[in-house]
Amino acid sequence: MKTSKASGIQVLEQGKFFALVSLFVTANSFAQDSSVALAAKLYQRLTGTPLVDASKRAQMVQKIDQNDIRGAADIAINEADFIDITVKQFLTPFSNVDRLPDAVLNDLVATGAGIVRDDLDFRRALYDDIYYRGNATLSANTTAAAIRISAWAPNNNNHYRDFATKGYKLSDVNQLVSIKQSELPGFTLNAKPNATSGMLTTRTSGEAFIQAGTNRRMFKFTLLNYMCREMENIHDTTQPDYMVRRDVLRDPSGDSRVFKAKCAGCHAIQDSATPAYAYYDFTNGALTYTEGTVVDKFIVRDDPKLCIPSVTGNTLSKVVNPVDGSNSFCDVNGNNTRDAATDRFVDARVNFDKGYMVKNDKWVNHMVGAVNKKMVWNDVVLPDGSKQSALSGAGMKSLHMAFANSNAFSECMAERVYAKLCIIPKNKAIQDEITKISGEFRQNQYKMKFLFARVAEACVKAEAEAMK
Repeated sequence: MKTSKASGIQVLEQGKFFALVSLFVTANSFAQDSSVALAAKLYQRLTGTPLVDASKRAQMVQKIDQNDIRGAADIAINEADFIDITVKQFLTPFSNVDRLPDAVLNDLVATGAGIVRDDLDFRRALYDDIYYRGNATLSANTTAAAIRISAWAPNNNNHYRDFATKGYKLSDVNQLVSIKQSELPGFTLNAKPNATSGMLTTRTSGEAFIQAGTNRRMFKFTLLNYMCREMENIHDTTQPDYMVRRDVLRDPSGDSRVFKAKCAGCHAIQDSATPAYAYYDFTNGALTYTEGTVVDKFIVRDDPKLCIPSVTGNTLSKVVNPVDGSNSFCDVNGNNTRDAATDRFVDARVNFDKGYMVKNDKWVNHMVGAVNKKMVWNDVVLPDGSKQSALSGAGMKSLHMAFANSNAFSECMAERVYAKLCIIPKNKAIQDEITKISGEFRQNQYKMKFLFARVAEACVKAEAEAMK
């Protein structure tokens, strides 16, 4: 019996090749037993479940023996568990501020999963008039109570909770169905297709990223989830700060140099983009959109016509909005002061009265300096063939179209999939491969199934190389 070495794997040569010592193989040569192990590994990574179906195993092994790892991966990707387990886990962190992978099913995750399942351009997840929900027949009164789910509603998540707990599948085209957001009855964006923004105008997105605050959170997490950048990564003090809002101190710790050297680096970029969200809010459990009207959270008022004192004197314990009797417009911190010289009531949030006041939803992209040159902003080609600039626009949809068409988006999706599927740390060679794959992702119409299969192929090769 003779022995030889082929591709770093010791084999016995007696008409057939059998792997003796390693389950890790190169892309160019696979012994039969190693092909079985590789098929099991690919299947587990892509579906989250073990490969027990003999027929599927045989199909995948055949592809591997033909040096077609991606073809083997495609077999696993066509399994229901790819959507119901792997894609669901991949998307769920995008739906909550803690980025937890096991949160309850919601409309953001369902919409993203539907886009992946139907092999659509994944850029649409960030800006299109698209939405997925359970088939209406699952909520019909004629459906048995044990399997009936709550009807879809704009102000709660019961529909999606029931969809998951009663055993329905995101992978089933008859159970999870698509509808335009602008056609959802009772939804704030009904008949407003230009205000829709895919997963980012779902109820879940509103609850997590728009509720309360100043809507800066929406920008922060869109940047983190889909561009793979923290605020610190885009910090650039060379950008103009004319759009920094009035609630930002210009002399933190009493030193204006701190603002210029630190604060402006983020706020100049963030505050120039966030007017895109000026008409959105989240109230009474639902996303709201008031076209042409900037929501109160953006308005830092010091106009005496808008606030009246509830007590007399220069120092007010409370100020009241004369429209509805609330103090939401003017009294954030509980005490507002009237300037005796001007007879103006100064909002507690006005830390710099010459700061930018948001009056509409026009935005400017200041992520264009040397620090952010790798983001590569590409013009957006609209359905009619015209181009939209990625450097300025109006509304959430246009901002997120700019994000989705940047190289940063495609590179981030490749990074996210690599983190989901692969177990070895990245080195320069792996990072270069991820960058290459992100370009292929763009060339293949941003299809996430392609991206998962391509990254799975790269993982196997990288792991084999690491074991040499």
